[in-house]
Amino acid sequence: RKSRKDGLQYGITAGASRFRNDGAVDQWLAPLGDRPVFLGLATSDGSWTRNLSRRSANQFDYVIADVSGDNPDTVLARVQHEPIDILSGLPSMPKERATDLISALAANKGAVELNSVGRTPGRELISQAKEAGCKFAFGTANASAAELKRCEYGLQMVEDCRLDRHHFFTPGGWSPKAVDRRWS
Repeated sequence: RKSRKDGLQYGITAGASRFRNDGAVDQWLAPLGDRPVFLGLATSDGSWTRNLSRRSANQFDYVIADVSGDNPDTVLARVQHEPIDILSGLPSMPKERATDLISALAANKGAVELNSVGRTPGRELISQAKEAGCKFAFGTANASAAELKRCEYGLQMVEDCRLDRHHFFTPGGWSPKAVDRRWS
């Protein structure tokens, strides 16, 4: 109901670390059936590609990589080597590394999350990513439905950086998902 009222489509994400094998993915997804939400796989490191098959990963609408706490070199390496649709929790980074990251995101068709909790990334990185052709996604990192808000930071960045609907990632709408494009 909240989704319809707000005009936002929400996604439910499952932490990849909870899945030790494909059977665990199938078990988690089974009760969700045809619910009107996007299903995301949240990753905190690259190990998930060793625990899950491409078939299991492909059952999710998108893969979101949480890089909060990672150093800029690790963030860049993850974007270059993992099948990631959305990058979340971007840390502050020197301008040169931010330029490298934006280039890698654009080349790999990765979207940047506008995170309301961390209020990241900053306006300058958003503007640079927009110019490079990157897409964006709203993110809140909420633990429960009771914490859902309207992505205030993301909405402010939409206004400040003059983003419109064409600048936003939509699962299946921009290009084949990262699992299909980049699984090795």
